Amino acid sequence: MRRRLRALVGVLVTAGLLALVLAAVDLQAVGRQLAHASRGWLVLAALLGPLQIGLSALRWRIVAHRLGLPLSLWSAVAEYGLSTLLNMLLPGGVAGDAVRVWRHRRQGQVSTGDALRAAVLERGVGQVTLALVALPGVALWTVLHPGVSRPPGAMLVVVAVAVGLVFAGASLGGDARRALMHPAIWGISAIITGSYLLAMALCARAIGAPLGGAAITAAPLILLAMAVPASIGGWGLREASAALLLPRLGWTPEEALTISALYGLTALLGATPGGLTPLWERTLDG
Repeated sequence: MRRRLRALVGVLVTAGLLALVLAAVDLQAVGRQLAHASRGWLVLAALLGPLQIGLSALRWRIVAHRLGLPLSLWSAVAEYGLSTLLNMLLPGGVAGDAVRVWRHRRQGQVSTGDALRAAVLERGVGQVTLALVALPGVALWTVLHPGVSRPPGAMLVVVAVAVGLVFAGASLGGDARRALMHPAIWGISAIITGSYLLAMALCARAIGAPLGGAAITAAPLILLAMAVPASIGGWGLREASAALLLPRLGWTPEEALTISALYGLTALLGATPGGLTPLWERTLDG
C-alpha cells in the first residue's frame, strides 16, 4: 500500500506541476524551439549520460569496498545504469535504487542492510556535493545578476539542505564515516555535478539561449528540486523550478520550459543503455 501510495503521489505531482507550467506558456513557441534545437549540442548533452553513470558506478564501488562489500566495477556500471533508467521511468525517483540494493544483495551475497547503506551513502555524497555547489551560486546571485534579487528563501533552503545532510552524516557509524573520507569519492562527485550543469548549459545552447552565469546560480537550484523524490524522473519539479527561476534572469517562460524538457529528454536518452543490463545477464546465463 505504501509503495502504491508513493507511486500515486509521484504521478500526481508530475502531472499537476506539468499542467501548471504548460498552462502558463505558449505551447506553439515551445514546439518551434524544440523543432529547431541544434541536434549537435543535444547529442553532446546525451553523451554525458553514460559518463555520469560510469562515474557514479565508480563512486558506488569505492563506497562499497570501503564498507567491506564485494562489488566489481563491471557489475557496478551495469547495475547503476539499470538503476538510473528505472529512476527516470518510475514514480518516486528512488525505485531504481531499491532495485540496485536488491540486486547487489543477491549478487554480492551481502545483507540487505549493508547493501542499502552503501547505496544511501553513495547517493548522499552526490546530494551533499550538489548542495555545496548551489550554496556559493546563491551567495553570488546578485553579483552575477546585477539588479536581480535573489529568489526568496533560496539561501535558506540550500543552507537547510546542506546542514541537514551534514547532520545526517554525523549520525553515521564510524565505518561509514571512514568510507566517506576517501578523497576520490568527493572528486568524482564534483565531476558528476559539473557534468549535470554542463548538460543543462548544452541544452540551453541548443536553442540559442546560453545560460551564462545562470549555470552556477539557477541551474544548481533546479537540480536540487529534481532531487526531491516526489515525481517521475524529476519531471514537473524541474520544469516548475526552471519556470520560476530562469524568467527572473531574462529567459522567456517558453525558453525555460524548453531547456528543462530538453535536459530531461537527453538525460533519458543517455540512460537508455542501462536497459541492456537484463539482456547482458541473460546472455551470460545462456
